[in-house]
Amino acid sequence: MILLKLTFALGLGAAMNGPAWQAIVPELVPPAELQEAVALNGAGFNVARAVGPALGGVIVAAVGPGAVFLLNAASFVVVLFVIYRWQRESRVSRLPPEHVLGAIRAGIRYVSSHHALQVVLVRSGAFILCGAALWALLPLVARDQLGLGAVGYGMLLGCWVSAQFSDPQYYRK
Repeated sequence: MILLKLTFALGLGAAMNGPAWQAIVPELVPPAELQEAVALNGAGFNVARAVGPALGGVIVAAVGPGAVFLLNAASFVVVLFVIYRWQRESRVSRLPPEHVLGAIRAGIRYVSSHHALQVVLVRSGAFILCGAALWALLPLVARDQLGLGAVGYGMLLGCWVSAQFSDPQYYRK
């Protein structure tokens, strides 16, 4: 039960951290370099997905699972602290403030009127739904089918994610 609570807490941290991090990228680079910055941000995320599990497996084997959760929580706290302390230029908007529900309705209207965006969202949703099953079942396959422990699972996951980077299709625009 404690594992579920800690996982939920990490999910909350990711839910607060992710949008804030993505929202500040356009403020950190000039508009001409925004596309490259977004790509680099995505590549950093994928590198973390490849290296993180292997490192996490080593830490679990050496210290225990609690240390991995504490280390991950500390990384969220550090990022949130940096964002909190960041002195950004204030911009005066000429537009009136928008309410959350109104913005959601506007977003739904926008998506409903753009077929290409609908296709991307449906394909992404289908991929994520199927991919979530693989991510959820991989620990069981590693333990029951392959007989791996925490370090072995971390290495398996790191190799599986890093295999994406060896595919030339991954780097094509």
